[in-house]
Amino acid sequence: LIISGSGIVLFYKDFSGKSDHIKPGQLGGIVTAMLKFSTQKTGFPVSYIELSNLGCCVLSNGDNGVTCCVLHDVQDGADFGKLMAREFLQAFVQRYGKDLSGSSGISSSDTYMQFNTRIPFIIRSCRAPILHHLQEQRGIVLAILC
Repeated sequence: LIISGSGIVLFYKDFSGKSDHIKPGQLGGIVTAMLKFSTQKTGFPVSYIELSNLGCCVLSNGDNGVTCCVLHDVQDGADFGKLMAREFLQAFVQRYGKDLSGSSGISSSDTYMQFNTRIPFIIRSCRAPILHHLQEQRGIVLAILC
């Protein structure tokens, strides 16, 4: 889920096929409200929410106010959600950053639907950070060599 600073959903993709009950437009407003509320009350934006079986990682780009919200299985862990949110947000801002901060402002969500074609490349680009993280774990090199 990619959301503008005002809560407008710019891009939404469901990988599970099970989220018929999720309404992206409402979720965009809820996430934006949570970000503003947590920043007002604590001085920091909310970054991760964990429910019984659902994790929600939220990451914002300060330059243009775009936020990425990744909903994932709680067993995947917060680090996975953070990695995916960071990669999706970085790719989205890299592709549409000039449009978002330009004088024309945010276009219709149809403008951003082509971002869907970038998703396989974004997911593949996550391999390097995962492998790097594994290399930093104690004993992993020895385990791989054995």
